[in-house]
Amino acid sequence: MVDAVGRAAIARDLLNRIRKGGTFLVFGVASPDDTLALTPREVYDKELTIVGSIINPYTHERAVAMLQSLPLDAIPTRTFPLPDYESAFAVQREGRERIYIAPNPEKTNRHA
Repeated sequence: MVDAVGRAAIARDLLNRIRKGGTFLVFGVASPDDTLALTPREVYDKELTIVGSIINPYTHERAVAMLQSLPLDAIPTRTFPLPDYESAFAVQREGRERIYIAPNPEKTNRHA
């Protein structure tokens, strides 16, 4: 599980849902006064691996600027209707297409 939000309430919810032996990545930037209650027993019982991460503050702007030079339009795109989400995730796992899931795909500019 990955906390990319940076709020203790979200992290707590994720920890409640994580499976035994799971890894929990704390990536979101939390407020300095936000705290998360976690007991050593909980880590022990669930056999958790907890990993922290930090973003380099000097790379975000460069990464966004690079987007213009990447051939993203060359990646095939497919849109799935919401009821076909399982098929969409299966295709996404193949990593060959950009996948969109839309409640009303007939109203989008992308074609299935």
